[in-house]
Amino acid sequence: MWDTGTRQGQGRSKDATGTYNGEWVRDARMGLGEFNGSNHEQEYYSGNWYENLRNGKGEQRISHAHGEERYTGDFKKDYKHGEGEFHGPNGEHYIGQYQEDMRDGKGMWHVPVATSRHPKERYDGEFSQDKKHGEGSWTDEDGAFYKGGWRNNTRHGHGEASYKNGSSFQGGFQYDVYHGKGEDQSDEYAYSGAWTNGEDSTPPCTLIPNHL
Repeated sequence: MWDTGTRQGQGRSKDATGTYNGEWVRDARMGLGEFNGSNHEQEYYSGNWYENLRNGKGEQRISHAHGEERYTGDFKKDYKHGEGEFHGPNGEHYIGQYQEDMRDGKGMWHVPVATSRHPKERYDGEFSQDKKHGEGSWTDEDGAFYKGGWRNNTRHGHGEASYKNGSSFQGGFQYDVYHGKGEDQSDEYAYSGAWTNGEDSTPPCTLIPNHL
């Protein structure tokens, strides 16, 4: 529909980027509408628009060389922003909070199949700018487990870790290595003391065989 030379109300439009079918206000996509992209990524979007941008609740599917990505949730100015759920190639799944297309806030992320980009892992906790950051729990394909603090995708702060070989550690971490006070245990020994950059720095008399 046209009104004084501008698109207004319900209508369909096609250009080099794709086809839009939905509501218009003052010549802009505004309200509910569907978009089918014609570029190399083959995007489909159905949901809310504001001044030609995806804004509000919506569903987006993008097909590319690596497979299909699907997102359902909140958008703001064309970004995933707010609460949403993402399904990626090879079963990758995230449900939680977003800020400008990045995982940010609380969420659960699961990668069931290892890829060149990510190992097989599951993380439930806090994110900042697409990285594990804050408090969270994590497991990997070998059965390793960690619960505690994170900084920029590394274990950082106080935490508890256990490993496939039966050993465990509880104490301080700094950029993925033991640092500060902690207790290291296995079937053969128990060590309690201080660590510096992954190395124990307490006299060796604190090494106690577990069979005693």
